[in-house]
Amino acid sequence: MEMKDICSYLELVAIDGVDLGEVIEKMPVSEYMRLSKEGYSFNSLKRGKINNYPFLDGTDLYSWVGKDTEGLVNSIYDKINELKIRYPHVSESKKYRWNVRVNNIRKRIFLLLKHVQG
Repeated sequence: MEMKDICSYLELVAIDGVDLGEVIEKMPVSEYMRLSKEGYSFNSLKRGKINNYPFLDGTDLYSWVGKDTEGLVNSIYDKINELKIRYPHVSESKKYRWNVRVNNIRKRIFLLLKHVQG
């Protein structure tokens, strides 16, 4: 459910044009943090490596082929955490392309969903 909520907030930014600042603090990460502290293996969501799906060819996601589920989940939450830390302080900086960052997280979430669903 947490990942679904995050995806909804990211879509508000990417598709509906809502300012990232309006939703960034609403993006939940508490369940991920709790599970991480308890030592939960996110590989149990889907055992095995990420497949070489045809839609990955020539994309920045191709580097995820052969990596595990836990690495992808951690990467998604690392990127969300980075947004939560940086955006409030440097939201006006032109060197950060916030919509690109939001879309990159969304793409990783979609890859995770494809991987987990098989």
